[in-house]
Amino acid sequence: MSKEFKDYISSTGNIIWIVLAALTLFASIKMFISSSDGDSSAAMPAMVFLILGVVLMIAPVKSYLDLKKLQDDVNIRLIDEDFHRAQPYRDDLVRFGDRWIFTKRSNRVVGYNEIVQIYQYVHSTNGVEDHRMIQYKDVRGKTGTLCKLKLRGASDGEMKNIVAFIYSKNPNIKIGYR
Repeated sequence: MSKEFKDYISSTGNIIWIVLAALTLFASIKMFISSSDGDSSAAMPAMVFLILGVVLMIAPVKSYLDLKKLQDDVNIRLIDEDFHRAQPYRDDLVRFGDRWIFTKRSNRVVGYNEIVQIYQYVHSTNGVEDHRMIQYKDVRGKTGTLCKLKLRGASDGEMKNIVAFIYSKNPNIKIGYR
């Protein structure tokens, strides 16, 4: 696996999550020590910090396992070659290869032949659109996001073009939410 490919799909925020988790776990241990000295008021916040620390560790561990699983893939050489030939799209947030779709910082590579269903999802906050995504369902029944575009010009037409391009690579894909 080339360094460029690994850097493209790897989550860059993992180190931040690990530092936050370590800090919260350290704080919980400190509070437990304090509570064992007779200060029972520190026991409850210590439990909260301990739970928070464990929750914060889930994201980097999952990210590491996803990347490790991808590295163990027998097709990694083919995937890496396809990555280097892939067409970057929209500030290089997503790349469309001949056989796979590469989403930046997702630790995931999706083959066109793995996609069963694809649809556009518009996310709104307080009734105001803030981004659009192409969601997919794969052959294992899992759903995921192929590309998430902020509204800096991401229109229905642009999203339809992406869906049409993916459909051209696999005409067996069901288009639409239902």
